[in-house]
Amino acid sequence: MPSNLQEAIPIISLLLSVIGGIFVLFQWSESNKLKRAEYVDKLFSMFNSSKNVKYAFSLIDYEKDWYNENFHGSGHLEEAMDEMLNYYSYMCYLYKNKLIKENEFEFYKYQVLTILNNTQIKHYLYNVYHYTKAYHTEMNFYYLFDYGEKLKVFEKEFYNPKSKKYPHHLKLPTTS
Repeated sequence: MPSNLQEAIPIISLLLSVIGGIFVLFQWSESNKLKRAEYVDKLFSMFNSSKNVKYAFSLIDYEKDWYNENFHGSGHLEEAMDEMLNYYSYMCYLYKNKLIKENEFEFYKYQVLTILNNTQIKHYLYNVYHYTKAYHTEMNFYYLFDYGEKLKVFEKEFYNPKSKKYPHHLKLPTTS
């Protein structure tokens, strides 16, 4: 065997290994994209199969009045709203922690923005925000709220626990 052929064999082997590695990486990347698409589809199906989420979102989307002094402890309405807010908070959690990408989050952005910009939701979140602050705990819908804060959907008055602009439907502890 000529010496230059013997010298070329390791280079050829290395080149074939690199090509094989690139092919494996490409296959893995394509497989990962498919799994992510399946996951996003599963989440989308989960959201769309919940009657509570559909019902709650329809109230938001059509700007119905639902948040009043009878809301807390109302049963189905409160459960439906909480379930919807928890679902979308979960989506914001996935997005914030980069478990779904920007383009995957786009599927939910309309709903998230519609929810966060709804006056009734802001009234509800105002009450939950100050209630949880008063009791030194995290709010249920933290990641949705956090996303809204990043978008600056809550005005300065929102953070005032004695604001006259917002209804006060949750009883806060009295401070002396």
